[in-house]
Amino acid sequence: MPSKFQTPRISVREAFYNAAGPVALSNRNLLQFAIPSYALILISNPGRLGGSFLEWFFIATGAYFATVAVLILARETVLAGPDRGSRPLLTTLALLIAGFARGFAVWGVGSAFELISPTELLYRLYAGPFFVFGAVATLAIYNASKDRHDVVIADLEQQKAALDSMRKNMHGQVAQQQAELLAKAQEILIPVVDQLRRGLRSQDLSKLAPKLRDTIEDVVRPLSHEIGRATSATEAALENASKGFAVRSRGRFPTKVSVGQMVVPSLTTFGSASVTLTVPAAITNGWPMYTAAIAVLLCWLVTRAAQKLLRNWWVSPIAASFAVATVMGLTTIITGLTLNLVGLAVTSVTLMQYLTMLLLLALLGFAMQIARTQRHDAEVQMAKVLGELSVLTAQLRQELWLNRRRVASVIHGPIQSALYASAIRLSQEQVKSAAYIEAIEADIVGALKKLETIEEQESFDEVLNQIKTMWDGVIELNLPPLNTDWADRVRENSVATACFTSVIRESVSNAAKHGKATKVWVEVEQTEEHILQLKIVNNGVALENTLVPGFGSSILDEVSLGWRLYNTDNGATLEIKVPI
Repeated sequence: MPSKFQTPRISVREAFYNAAGPVALSNRNLLQFAIPSYALILISNPGRLGGSFLEWFFIATGAYFATVAVLILARETVLAGPDRGSRPLLTTLALLIAGFARGFAVWGVGSAFELISPTELLYRLYAGPFFVFGAVATLAIYNASKDRHDVVIADLEQQKAALDSMRKNMHGQVAQQQAELLAKAQEILIPVVDQLRRGLRSQDLSKLAPKLRDTIEDVVRPLSHEIGRATSATEAALENASKGFAVRSRGRFPTKVSVGQMVVPSLTTFGSASVTLTVPAAITNGWPMYTAAIAVLLCWLVTRAAQKLLRNWWVSPIAASFAVATVMGLTTIITGLTLNLVGLAVTSVTLMQYLTMLLLLALLGFAMQIARTQRHDAEVQMAKVLGELSVLTAQLRQELWLNRRRVASVIHGPIQSALYASAIRLSQEQVKSAAYIEAIEADIVGALKKLETIEEQESFDEVLNQIKTMWDGVIELNLPPLNTDWADRVRENSVATACFTSVIRESVSNAAKHGKATKVWVEVEQTEEHILQLKIVNNGVALENTLVPGFGSSILDEVSLGWRLYNTDNGATLEIKVPI
């Protein structure tokens, strides 16, 4: 079943500013003005005043060029300027002066052909401004609406292209960012680790432990912070991912429209007001102002009634155009009967001329409404596309952020922990055998290799075992029993595994580094279906009140539902809620 295309209501304020905007005096608008300009003279005058078609064609040509000359002069002088906005007062003044020029040109050329009486000068001088203002402003409203439609359609196609491009390139962007981050980390860390390995093989190991600590403070920690927070080149490119896809399109053509929404009383009446003061009806019955007032009022009432009555009649655009034309015919018939009833009868020729002008106005309004309907449909589509684009962008940003965090976490976690644990061992042991040195070297190299296997998902038990092995002999680490329901649920969820193990790794590392702890106890309780309450206690020194949150704190913020770190009688305790 064909869908119903909604047409938004016209904003009178917007239409007014469009009528006084730059489009009113544009070349396109002035060229289009030639149609009603020639039509009015060629349709309304020969039958009333006589003369050949060629003579009236010359009169119409003189009128058109006189009007356009004034408007172009105004555009290039008082209304000149780059990117000028709407200037209602100056534009209206220019249109009125152009109307006077038109009226005088019609009278002058018509008098030369002896077709127009000298007594018609006053009529031509007041009819010209009304017609020029009405015709040019009506065309400007239409063209401004069409321009906006084109812009919206182009934006829609641009956003669709951006969405399609992002969908196609999403995984490639993630892989590219990961390669950038790994290259950056390895470029800095590999030379440092190689230097430390050479130091381990040397005979003088007395200065190696302080050097390891210095490496952690001067290289490893700053690098993890930089990678964890900085924007990669790929993320910077993401900022421009939706740019550069400008495509022109006509949008979807409506399949079913509301006939009532295709009738535009304000535009038709506005145009009718200028026409009724220039058609012969305004001078043939001796009461031009009464004739004009009645015609304009009836035009508004009939089209307004049609708009309301036909609002729920949904048909194809072709059928709607015939229905709108019928409304114009009905308006003409009612106008003729009413004028005849009040003693202001006009001829059938005059009514046909009036109907012709109403049909032209209705056709213009219909085309504008079709364009506005397409624009509204495009805006609805664009809202959906932008919604999808924002979700997809957020997902990509999450993946890119996770990439950064994973690389930073490997540097901040396993690599820093391996270096710090090695430093503690070297400072504690008096006798260092070759096997002992090889074990330290293996820990450091193994930690570095985690950068190369960052995508490989390690199991919950493997990671906990690595943490325990890494700190074996440095800290007494007491983990909770793992043969529990909560442990099984963590094992089944890779995200929960990463969060849970990151909390324990960070807590143990901080306890050893900042608290000088020798013992760490980890307790776990499932407080709710999807929440684990971890309590990590150490016997280290008390926390300082001026402790500044670092990268480790940001990890806790990101992987938990809330946490607090506080001093106890025998050390410090971290309580944290981790979702599973």
